[in-house]
Amino acid sequence: MKKLFALLLALLMMILPAMAEQQKLTPADERLTAAGYVYIATSNRSNWYPLPEEGADPYEVTIQKNDADGNVCENVVCITPEGAYMLRSNCDNQDCIDQGIVTLANKDTRILSNWIVCLPHQVIVELYTAQEVLDMMLASITSSTAASDNTAE
Repeated sequence: MKKLFALLLALLMMILPAMAEQQKLTPADERLTAAGYVYIATSNRSNWYPLPEEGADPYEVTIQKNDADGNVCENVVCITPEGAYMLRSNCDNQDCIDQGIVTLANKDTRILSNWIVCLPHQVIVELYTAQEVLDMMLASITSSTAASDNTAE
């Protein structure tokens, strides 16, 4: 169910005129042509963000939440035309920053593949090609349809 929700959210993020942090999506005719998409998930929310087109400026996404002790946990992800990286984090170990950039070119050869993980703050950043996102959406629709067909009998 969470995957279905995430995939539906991805579709909405491609259609809606504005993203989190008040970043604007590209014009309507270009929304579905981003080379890739970044999925950012925490313990209580998730969002999809398109890679900017080649030559466009990168943009930042700030994730903030309070831990059990009331401390503010903050991560800042920089999304570039090539991929994404953890720009800043106030976590103790800074491993998420040391993981470097994940790009469409290197995601298949990195140790963590298409992921950047901040364990102390429970933040996961994933990079997918546009085709991978479409494949996930189609798989979700297909499995949802099959499940509803089974319950209708």
